[in-house]
Amino acid sequence: SSSSSSSSSSSSSSKSRKHNTGSAMFDIAGFALVGVKGPLKWEQLPSDAKNKFLMDGKIALKHHYLQPNTNKQEQRETDYSSVWSDGNIENLMHLAAKRVGWKEGYPCGYPLAPDDFYDALDRFPQKGKTVLVVGSESPWLEAIILAYGQALRVVTVDFKAIPQNAYVQTMTVDQLAKSNLKFDSVLSFSSIEHDGLGRYGDPINPDADLERMKAILSMMSEDAFMFLGVPIGKDTLVWNAHRIYGRQRFPLL
Repeated sequence: SSSSSSSSSSSSSSKSRKHNTGSAMFDIAGFALVGVKGPLKWEQLPSDAKNKFLMDGKIALKHHYLQPNTNKQEQRETDYSSVWSDGNIENLMHLAAKRVGWKEGYPCGYPLAPDDFYDALDRFPQKGKTVLVVGSESPWLEAIILAYGQALRVVTVDFKAIPQNAYVQTMTVDQLAKSNLKFDSVLSFSSIEHDGLGRYGDPINPDADLERMKAILSMMSEDAFMFLGVPIGKDTLVWNAHRIYGRQRFPLL
């Protein structure tokens, strides 16, 4: 189910199916900043890209420009080895197996997100399945699908390299694209809405979120499920922080 709140992500699940949205994909070859990676300020974008981001005026614009902090990035990379360590994942799995929720202290930066996923896995069990997690800063979601969902195998993909460990196979986007792997289900929380905005140094692309979803669909086996968490509310582009999906863009997603 989808929340009406624009400040939090909502979890939903649906069976894999081909869907023609009727939306023409962005022609990156015609983009004046082709190949340019972010972050960029809104004023630096060409007008055709701005129009595409806002779907020709159908999406509202707000500003919340985030410039990467080099010191924080270096600290985050240092902390990564401990966050993705076997010991930390085992601790998270111990909590998840007991269905410890966010209010009870499950370490997750998104209020009630663990509880939402427990409920989703109760409705759509994934025991013995091969699961892909798209975008991950810490393995809180991986621990839930492994310990509570009892998935057979979990693969996490991200633009950056995530340390390997005994429980989760980690891959970069490029590595996954070359793997030809298929998955029984895909989990993504607070990831897709950032694609193409350049906040994390990714290439500027108005339709990167839609293209990512298309790529995910190609890796899903027949009758696979997707558990998706994105901000829901009035269609808004909050540059360069994230997108909020409403009646205009959510159906395309």
